Amino acid sequence: MSSRDMMIYTAVSSLVWVGFYYGYRFLKLKNDMLGYEWFFLAVSATNVILDKAGVFEFSAYVWHYLDTFSKLFGVTVIGAIGLMKVTHNFELSKGKEVLVFVVALVLSYGFETLDFMRAALPVASMLAAVLFLIFCGCIVQQAFKYKLILHGWLMVVLIVLNLFVAAIQDFMVLPNEDTAVFFNKWVIETLAWSLIFTEIFYVYRALARKKEWHRPTVIHSEKTPIEANFNSLWVGNVDMFKRLACYFMLGTSLQLPLALADIPVEQARVETLAAHDGQHWFWVWGNRAPTQLDGRAFLFDDSGKMLGQLDTGFWFNSLLPAQSRNELFSVETYFSRGTRGTRSDMVTVYDPQTLAPKREIPIPSKRINALGNTGLSVLSDDERFLLVLNFTPAQSISIVDLDADRFVSEVETPGCASIYPAGKRDFYAICGDGGFLHLRLGEQGQVLIQQRSKPLFDPLKDLLSTAASRIGDTWYFVSRESQVYAIQMGPDQLRVSRQWSLLSGDERKDDWRMSGIQHTAVHAASGRLFVLMHQGGPDTFQEPGTEVWVFDANQGKKIQTIKLAEQSISIGVSPGVQPRLYSVDWVLQMPWLASAWIYLTEGQDGVLRRLQQDINLYDVESGAHLRTITGLPYGYLNMVLPW
Repeated sequence: MSSRDMMIYTAVSSLVWVGFYYGYRFLKLKNDMLGYEWFFLAVSATNVILDKAGVFEFSAYVWHYLDTFSKLFGVTVIGAIGLMKVTHNFELSKGKEVLVFVVALVLSYGFETLDFMRAALPVASMLAAVLFLIFCGCIVQQAFKYKLILHGWLMVVLIVLNLFVAAIQDFMVLPNEDTAVFFNKWVIETLAWSLIFTEIFYVYRALARKKEWHRPTVIHSEKTPIEANFNSLWVGNVDMFKRLACYFMLGTSLQLPLALADIPVEQARVETLAAHDGQHWFWVWGNRAPTQLDGRAFLFDDSGKMLGQLDTGFWFNSLLPAQSRNELFSVETYFSRGTRGTRSDMVTVYDPQTLAPKREIPIPSKRINALGNTGLSVLSDDERFLLVLNFTPAQSISIVDLDADRFVSEVETPGCASIYPAGKRDFYAICGDGGFLHLRLGEQGQVLIQQRSKPLFDPLKDLLSTAASRIGDTWYFVSRESQVYAIQMGPDQLRVSRQWSLLSGDERKDDWRMSGIQHTAVHAASGRLFVLMHQGGPDTFQEPGTEVWVFDANQGKKIQTIKLAEQSISIGVSPGVQPRLYSVDWVLQMPWLASAWIYLTEGQDGVLRRLQQDINLYDVESGAHLRTITGLPYGYLNMVLPW
């Protein structure tokens, strides 16, 4: 080994030691940003030695990548943020610290792999180094302020030295660079870095101690240094603040009469919504998990503006617009003590122009609180009666007369659940044996017919989802085996009119299947059926979907595929011309590396806690994505209803 190589190994080894040793000591001082960045420096230098020694071929890539990371972001951005803990009393949360590292690592990868970014690397490195060294001027200023004269001058010398290093790194050629033992870039750069990274630790620790000693002894607190420093300023100047407050209040009291004379009196008022027909307005609602106490239904227009909301009580799942009555019906539950006490179930009637409650209709306190929405509460086709599914766990249906605003009666429906209107006074409830229970009501809401049909499907071999959609007298159900059942329901008939497979042979091999909670929708005017789909195993039928498949409901043939911007749990389609596809989605609003880190460190629960919800709108005819509605209130929204 030549003397030159020996000197380079020694210089690089010094950086390895500085990185690991002072990185550990920064961690002891509870500064993770500086501690882990110093570790990155040590790992980078270690791989330089391994590469020069020919031990591992990939070491060259590792140190090149980490060198780019440290020059552009690690020492500069991350180092500056870490130092601000002592210079500016500023500190990021742990989650944001992780995010900064992840973003820096991703950008560094881009500078290493993308040609247009790699071309800018020399200038970017020089600029980043200069900006960081300028920031180090804050440390110099504070060192002199707190009488740390030696540290102040050492930082000045090392800043000048590292400015020289930043200049020679990519823009200068040293004489005899390839043969010089001491005066070569490897030795100068690594020694300069080792010195300044060592001094940064000691000046950081000295400033931290000085600031700790300058705190008044009157404070006895377990708060952080940042909070305690603020409190020390407050306690030390409390008399001054009191005097200023008195002067301010005196001046304000003298000016208040004049000021009030110029302020117009604001009056509370109720806004009135315009007609919504043809406006592509839509409702979104859910049970507001995990609290579930204060359900909400949100009204949006086509541009994504929220027009209003309804407060709908505990575990909300049913909003029913009645067009002919010009009213909104919501089936709600409340408890007298919030989470406990006497339970009250009711049908609340809302004004669709003001969204104000008009009246309440008490019903038996046993309505079903379920995740799904389809068929839990339905209107008769003439909007005279409302039927509510009960579960105690005995199954029954409450009948409400909307003309008389009264509960009529309760009908036992053992083994039968979701309800589907099928005429002016006829309803069908799907049953566990594959058949349906037919109910017909009289003019006063009394039950005239209560009859079970023979099974129309085998629930053990091909179970139907209850999230069906209706065109005319036909309800379209999708099964676990990806079959579509077109079931014609009328006052005097119940039959499977058509049945077809959602999937081709290749699609079935690729494990495509239905998705989400509300996974069907229809556009009645054009006879199209929309099904939310994804790829996954047999037990993933309620996982979010990635595509919406569009079928000609009359021919049973797929005619369109709409790829979704995000993973969806529920879809809806607006009626009329230029229909919209609405999608209620789950999103993880962070870089994929950050989400991968959270998954590795906190598991699936950590990722789920950070999920948020958006609504995406698509043009049905072209499948084009129109817009995203963000900023939805926290809570589980799982249903969208065009209005």
